[in-house]
Amino acid sequence: MRYRVYQVAEYVSGTIAPGVTLTVYTDSDADTLATLYEASSGTDTIANPLTVPATGIVDFWCDSVTPYVLAQGDTKARPVGTVRGSVNFDVTNYGAVGDGQADDTAAIQ
Repeated sequence: MRYRVYQVAEYVSGTIAPGVTLTVYTDSDADTLATLYEASSGTDTIANPLTVPATGIVDFWCDSVTPYVLAQGDTKARPVGTVRGSVNFDVTNYGAVGDGQADDTAAIQ
């Protein structure tokens, strides 16, 4: 399954930001590391812990039904949501106007 961690302040005690490391576990007690893959094929493994890139979005595949992520500086492993198929967002729900004149950059990011 594909999983994604977004840069949102509510997720951890701090903020998931570029350069922060995230460790993925198969259990909420943070006892067993999960095996992570860069694609759904499950052939190419990637490093665990992960380092958050400049986008603030960490994307990975995992065999675990519910992987838990422990962010650097946090004390609680939290479950990660599943991304199924394509994901569409209505950016007007985040303040974008879409009139060709307004600067919608912040809303889209």
